[in-house]
Amino acid sequence: MVLVPRMKKNNMKYRLSDYVRGKTVTRELDLQALYKHCVRKAWQPISGQKYQANIVDVELNLAESKDPEEWVKVRLLFVRGNAGDTQTTAGKLWQVFRAVIAGALDELRAVLGDLVTLVMETIDTHIQCLFKQVLQLDLKTLRLEAL
Repeated sequence: MVLVPRMKKNNMKYRLSDYVRGKTVTRELDLQALYKHCVRKAWQPISGQKYQANIVDVELNLAESKDPEEWVKVRLLFVRGNAGDTQTTAGKLWQVFRAVIAGALDELRAVLGDLVTLVMETIDTHIQCLFKQVLQLDLKTLRLEAL
């Protein structure tokens, strides 16, 4: 896993492969071009959340400028909140991680079936317990933040 946090203002090139008329077309795009091509107007709601997300699979060159190219496959997760969102930073960060976990569990739905919902509910319960114990947030505060 390669984590590239807060990529908003970088100039890295990402290699995107598309199938056009039966042929593979590969392009190198910066983040803004990639966003315009793949993400903009293609947001998908996250069920039960006030967020929308989009996942794009691309390749990223991890080599330094003088080294030979080293392209690795990466999955970029774009997340945005809906208008009027007033959650705290901790709540927003949890929603991002929850979106990643939900995406991973959706890929396992064929294997796990209805257990995916139970797994997600169990994770939510443990995170609420963490917020209550470590961050000293009670359930009432968490519910208010979720509104």
